[in-house]
Amino acid sequence: MAGSEAFLSLLNDLASLSLVVPYMFVALAYIRARRKGMNAPFKMVRSTPVAIAVGVLVLVVSGAGYRGAGLYALQADSIDWLYVGIVYGGPVLLIGLGLLLRARASGDRSE
Repeated sequence: MAGSEAFLSLLNDLASLSLVVPYMFVALAYIRARRKGMNAPFKMVRSTPVAIAVGVLVLVVSGAGYRGAGLYALQADSIDWLYVGIVYGGPVLLIGLGLLLRARASGDRSE
């Protein structure tokens, strides 16, 4: 693959990841909230262990989707490590940048 076809494939994989990553954060937040005894007006299930199990299931499926987004690139005869790095490392880098900017912005407010 070369040129525009490779670029479109990369955009497709990154778009797939952009749909998966938020579900991972929502699942983590939901698990954490239910463990702390969240009292919401609407609950999917009353049982906290069942709710946590559903949250873990969503987290596992989302993680598998994240891992599978660029998996075919790792199964090729000649692995394009730049492509793999962009697909898997790009979202991680952007999340880290977001956390850094958030920490910096909250530090500016305390002055």
